[in-house]
Amino acid sequence: MNRITRLLVSLTALALLASACGGANEAAEAPPTTEAPATSDDEGDGESDESGESDETSAAPSTTEAPATTTTRPPPPANGVLVASEGVLGWVIDGVLFANDNGAAPAAAGDEYRLLRPEGVTGTAVGPAPELGCLGATPFIDLGVSADSWPYDFPIGVSGTWDLFPQAVEVMATENRIYKDITRDLVAQFGLDDPDPQLLQVLRVDLEGDGVDEVLVVAERLQGGGLAGAQAGDYSIVYLRKVIGNEVQQLVLHHSALQNLAPDAFGYLEAFRVPTVADLDGDGQMEIVTQGFYYEGSWTEMWEYVENGQGEAVVALSVGCGV
Repeated sequence: MNRITRLLVSLTALALLASACGGANEAAEAPPTTEAPATSDDEGDGESDESGESDETSAAPSTTEAPATTTTRPPPPANGVLVASEGVLGWVIDGVLFANDNGAAPAAAGDEYRLLRPEGVTGTAVGPAPELGCLGATPFIDLGVSADSWPYDFPIGVSGTWDLFPQAVEVMATENRIYKDITRDLVAQFGLDDPDPQLLQVLRVDLEGDGVDEVLVVAERLQGGGLAGAQAGDYSIVYLRKVIGNEVQQLVLHHSALQNLAPDAFGYLEAFRVPTVADLDGDGQMEIVTQGFYYEGSWTEMWEYVENGQGEAVVALSVGCGV
């Protein structure tokens, strides 16, 4: 092969090599996007805080690597006794809820109880062994707690160590025009006219831990100042305001109202309070506790919200004392 032929062969090889390199670069894929664009929603209404929705959301960034797997152990099953002012409300054994009619309460002298009020744990108390209380039939544990207005602000006592407040409870101002108007419309359904209802409690909490808040409202009118001898037009109501399906609804847990009253008739009215909202069985969801009072007795109930298509709150535990 002469010098010219060898030169032509070398030039041809170089051209083929350059072409091959260029083709590989053109076929290479663009690098993956590592961040999705953020979206925002500036629209809102007067109850945006109640819905629990955020005004701004950002999509999670994509990744080209599989996330590391971790093993999270569930919390241990709850064990403890629930105590109300009237007696033992119930107890939890290995995460299973029992009513106070299922035998002797599993409590002993020296057990420590956390004291729950609407704002959370407000102290502790050491209790004695259970004994029979009201009418000799209900297990009773005297926590030695004094209340400013028994039993209206009597706490709920809980032994055990599980997290009672996986979701925080917010005590809101009672001079809230939104909830005053909602209450006014509710009591009108019972034949009562109250243009400026007195709200006693407004509590906001995410009951199920799903990111959507619920609101509990307690309202009352006692024109004579007490339950004994209530007057026509007096009422007491506790209701839950909750998103069910695609709309906000009011679930009335309790109400008592006197639409009409004869001049010589005794006014019989029940009044209601919410002593706490807490996870009372250790399942990570919050239960509502209500107390009802009448002039000769009182009772305490623990409510659970049930999602059954329509949504309702049901009583899981109760204890009472009176005539």
